[in-house]
Amino acid sequence: MPTKTLLLTSGTTWTVPSNITGTATVYAIGAGGGGRRASNGGFGGRGGGGGAVAISTFTFTANSTIYYNVGSGGAGGTTPNSNGTAGGDTWLNWNGSSSSNTTPTSTSDGILADGGGNATATGFNGGLAANSIGTTTYDGGTAQTGTNVVTDGGGHGGGSSAIATAAGNNSGTSTSAGAGGAGGGGSNGDGGNGAVTAGGLGGANTASSQASAGSAGTLSGGGGGGNGLTAAGTAGAGGAGGAGAQYTYDELNGSASSGTAGFGGGGGGGGGTSSTGTGGLGGDGGLYGGGGGGGGGGATTGNAGSGAQGAIIIVYNTSSPARSFAQIIS
Repeated sequence: MPTKTLLLTSGTTWTVPSNITGTATVYAIGAGGGGRRASNGGFGGRGGGGGAVAISTFTFTANSTIYYNVGSGGAGGTTPNSNGTAGGDTWLNWNGSSSSNTTPTSTSDGILADGGGNATATGFNGGLAANSIGTTTYDGGTAQTGTNVVTDGGGHGGGSSAIATAAGNNSGTSTSAGAGGAGGGGSNGDGGNGAVTAGGLGGANTASSQASAGSAGTLSGGGGGGNGLTAAGTAGAGGAGGAGAQYTYDELNGSASSGTAGFGGGGGGGGGTSSTGTGGLGGDGGLYGGGGGGGGGGATTGNAGSGAQGAIIIVYNTSSPARSFAQIIS
């Protein structure tokens, strides 16, 4: 029996196809939180947490209208001493016979994935399984607290979104003056710690650049941390988290399309610099649900990265037979 995969990234309603059959598996991904920009002359900023993931199966009614919400990514801090905002929750409402435009409260009326927490002065968790609703739920990756931070250190990476078989992975930390930013968490590993002048590796072995800016993550990998400076100047920016690609979809927001989607890696932290320099920018989280990296420390701290929006992935069976190439062009 043919299977179709739908990706929902915007909008509020989905009309169930007339040819749907059997049960459908729904993956909800919470949005990632934004990173923190620390005070000028302070330490590197913390990263934002990754979005949680919730999974359930539903028997949808053909031609019914399904209400849902896709969480917006949290904005990174852009003024000194400012936290990023938390990522929004992602949910879908279905009680077995109908849908309403309200947030689910239990598995009997839908699914919900908690958004990643915004970064604070002491770090923040990713989205929590305990705050999510689904047959199976997973925590998003935590942006490390790094209790031994120092002035002018690099920013901390963001946490990754959870994956369908495990919790999201955590960011690294950056704890030396002039250190490179920490790598963002990836779907297959924690981000690496920053070292003096060198940015940390992103999770899933995504290497940071040894030039200036951290490399972007790929295939849910965390972004590399930006390189730091021990002299005056502008430190390297953190790399963006890698977009997830665990699923191949053939519908986007209810229309025919194609592409890949999945669980995003965290953004890398910006590099730190000397007391007269400018910290690097934090990297943005990867689609979908990656947390933003923290800005690097320095006389002028760097802006933090933003978290990535959430998404809903629906895998369902259809009674329509697959068409041949000849049928398509006839």
